[in-house]
Amino acid sequence: MLYLGIDCGTQGTKAILWDTHKNCITSTAYHSYGLISSPNGRKEQDPASWLQAIKITVKQVLDNHLVSPDLVAGIGISGQQHGLVILDEHNDILYPAKLWCDTEANHDLQKFIFSFNQKHTQNINEIIGIHIPVAFTIAKLIWMKNHKPEIFSKIEKIFLPHEYINFWLTGKYSAESGDASGTGYFDTYNRCWSKKIIDEISPRLYAKLPPIITAEEPSGFLLPHVAKLLGLPVGVPVSSGGGDNMMAAIGTGNVCPGILTLSLGTSGTLFTCSNQQINNNQNTNINSFCSSSNSWLPLISTMNMTNAVNAFRDILNIPLLDFERFLSNSSPGANGLICFPWFNGSRFPNEPNMKGSLQGITIDNFTKSNMLRCVVEGVTYKICKGIDEFKQQGLEFNQIRVIGGGAKSIIWCQMIADITGIDVIRPKITEAAALGASLQSHWCHENIRKPEKNIKLNDILPPFLRKAEGEYFKPNNKIHDIYIPLYEYYHIELNRLININN
Repeated sequence: MLYLGIDCGTQGTKAILWDTHKNCITSTAYHSYGLISSPNGRKEQDPASWLQAIKITVKQVLDNHLVSPDLVAGIGISGQQHGLVILDEHNDILYPAKLWCDTEANHDLQKFIFSFNQKHTQNINEIIGIHIPVAFTIAKLIWMKNHKPEIFSKIEKIFLPHEYINFWLTGKYSAESGDASGTGYFDTYNRCWSKKIIDEISPRLYAKLPPIITAEEPSGFLLPHVAKLLGLPVGVPVSSGGGDNMMAAIGTGNVCPGILTLSLGTSGTLFTCSNQQINNNQNTNINSFCSSSNSWLPLISTMNMTNAVNAFRDILNIPLLDFERFLSNSSPGANGLICFPWFNGSRFPNEPNMKGSLQGITIDNFTKSNMLRCVVEGVTYKICKGIDEFKQQGLEFNQIRVIGGGAKSIIWCQMIADITGIDVIRPKITEAAALGASLQSHWCHENIRKPEKNIKLNDILPPFLRKAEGEYFKPNNKIHDIYIPLYEYYHIELNRLININN
């Protein structure tokens, strides 16, 4: 059987074909698109560009594979989280999708939260079990009410990006808990929309929200006219789908407690699986999401990851091919050079006005290799602090599965193992979000075929995810001992800088 996984991201869409007999991806395709942006924080996209990218990439993966489309047994969608797509009574788009990275609504959001908390006995984060940053969908909805009232009054359907794509594919209106938990108006404890919060925005909106389905359920089945556009059979099941982090969790086998997924991308994300929602009312660093596998997905995100490393690499004129060589020419601690890589402020810790800095410069350590190593160590210290935050919540881990562009570096993967003292695995397949979407569609299809068996997601994971096959990086105990005081000093100094800034 073949399962189609589609990852619709901020910069472009990737499609893959997953072959369950060969346990491999047999075909991939990618199509990029642009952003609508302005200096005031506006970041939007035309949802039509997502649909066009899906048409192009699906055709390419089918053409590349040279097999009958009739073998495609399911479709799964991974989408960028938090974006707002709104439709009118005719199912026409009312306004471009406002994306997760849109900060235009920050003032409106903070005003709403302050007013809500003053009015109610419980703070808004206590009601839904998650703290609300400006990235969440609620900020865009409030902004629409305040600044586009004529459009707001016409809203009949409210979608996240992956939900809108599911609707286009199937004609069915639904949501699942993983992506929904990043809206800011979803009760993550009880897996339902929070009427109290929605009514505070507008009492008419609650009836406009989609029904919630569980992760293994189909969102619907491929419509005839869409099947014709994509060259696929009519009636192919489309799984519930989810946000890109939730799908990446599935795509790295992170569907039961004890595993961490660390994504080294433009931003860094660190997440794990939990069998219950964690109580983090006093901890604003952890996003207590639901997962797209019917569990929970505590997640920490930081800005300035590979983009900070690439900024150093560019200014030092170090080609990507020479990255490993320069990194290996410096030792742990970069000979005393320390980097705080706040190129765009800081999200973890949440200090948006912080500026980056280099410390400990001497005539002896001011070399290209030390400068490159200190920024890689800086971003790694920063995201690995999330492991401490998780442990304070009682979460435990025995391995880290590393994905994203930074995971291509062998030395960086080894550095993560040496800093944390935890085994690091670089999975055999790194297209985690698209793979996760295809695996979820397989899970959905199996439960449609054999509903009486109540098949678990872990049952259909390929062997290389269940057994964590891939490249292993074991901590070097001697180097770990070197890194322990370096890591501690970094965070002492970080806190000192934060106190000065405030």
